[in-house]
Amino acid sequence: MYAVYFRKTYTAGKNRLLGTLIGAILGFVFASFFPTNAIFSAVGIIVLICICNKLEWNDAISMAGIVF
Repeated sequence: MYAVYFRKTYTAGKNRLLGTLIGAILGFVFASFFPTNAIFSAVGIIVLICICNKLEWNDAISMAGIVF
């Protein structure tokens, strides 16, 4: 019984960590090169979604977008 909860908690925590890392890295890169351009913020979110989809981190996309 506890193994199911542990697995779900572990998976949720892993997705939050991966999303936070990729969002922070891409956010830093885009903010360094294009600090005041809203168009590049939108492009950054699109790039972020494509990277997460390619790596099959679909559950991490929302956290990555928030951190970005």
